[in-house]
Amino acid sequence: MPQLGLVLWTLMIRAYVCLTLLGVALELFQTMRGVNVMLGMVAVATVISAYDLLGDVGFAKMMHCFIEKSGIGVDALVISILINTYGSVEAWTTLKNFSGKPP
Repeated sequence: MPQLGLVLWTLMIRAYVCLTLLGVALELFQTMRGVNVMLGMVAVATVISAYDLLGDVGFAKMMHCFIEKSGIGVDALVISILINTYGSVEAWTTLKNFSGKPP
């Protein structure tokens, strides 16, 4: 059952994301890549959601580039999470810079 490995890796990454242990989740993703587990769309979407929680567009762009370079292909789930990530990061940046004073 080769897919079992992917499912377990994705589940562990998702658990760390849910616990907001984002650094651990991203390290686990790097380890997953290092042992040559074939990436699936759910794993990729889970990692992108971790970048979304980090609130840094640089991380989201890095993952976006990784997806394009790896040639793993994307589906509607990954595309929608990327769009959401870019949108929420921009909104977060705007909120952080908002002084509360009218222009």
